[in-house]
Amino acid sequence: LCEAGADRFARDAEGQTPLRVCAKYPHPRVLALLLHGASERDASAALFVAALRGRAENIRLLAGGGADLEHRG
Repeated sequence: LCEAGADRFARDAEGQTPLRVCAKYPHPRVLALLLHGASERDASAALFVAALRGRAENIRLLAGGGADLEHRG
C-alpha cells in the first residue's frame, strides 16, 4: 500500500495513525514498515498502545526504533 501511495501518517476520525493501530496487533513486520520515518511522538504513543495490549515483540521493536521510553503525554 505504501508503494501505491498510501499515507502512512494519515489519521482516522479518532486521530489514530496506522502505526498506533498496528501496535495493537501481532504484526511486527507491518509495524516495522510503519515505524520507518515515524515521529518520536507517534512511536512513543504506539509503544504505550503495545504495552497496554501486552505485545512484547512490538514493544521491543518500538523501543529499539526511536520511541521515547520516558514519554509523558
